[in-house]
Amino acid sequence: SLVARIEVAGAEIVFWDLGGQLGLRSIWDKYYTEAHAVIYVVDAAAPDRLGEARQCFGSYARYYSRQCCRGCFATVG
Repeated sequence: SLVARIEVAGAEIVFWDLGGQLGLRSIWDKYYTEAHAVIYVVDAAAPDRLGEARQCFGSYARYYSRQCCRGCFATVG
């Protein structure tokens, strides 16, 4: 995974690019437990995978909203 750090108004923000390949999804939960936000990016250049992306995000959003961050997921169309 790739990591980037920036400082904004005295607070450090850490971004993790975890990748969306099927083999990498099993590690996502290791990062979510410490997260305050999730930005889920979909590659619009691969329209044949949009259904898979929607299903995957929906599964994780439902699970994590019940487990650790009730009401924290929002989607942008």
